[in-house]
Amino acid sequence: MPNSAVNTPLNGFQPTPSNHFSVQYDMDGIKGIDKFVLDYLQQPPCLAREKGVPRNELAQQLNLPEHKILEAIESLESEGLVYSTIDEHHYKSTQPTVEFQ
Repeated sequence: MPNSAVNTPLNGFQPTPSNHFSVQYDMDGIKGIDKFVLDYLQQPPCLAREKGVPRNELAQQLNLPEHKILEAIESLESEGLVYSTIDEHHYKSTQPTVEFQ
């Protein structure tokens, strides 16, 4: 049976295959859909948005069902990595990406 992992790169990131996108934490950090969502929220244009990124935009840009985005957001919120801004539909990362010089 072929692997069903998402193979859409986001900023050069290729996810490690996971079991139906279950949240995975290990020595390498966040993986799967959580990683996609966090990477998207940490892009400079997203960080610059005062009101945050709408959940439906995350679903559209990452080509994932909105309920999967919501699951990832809930997980990332519980880890303190994202927070809601103007309402429960807009989110920002608590930590900007590391800039390389």
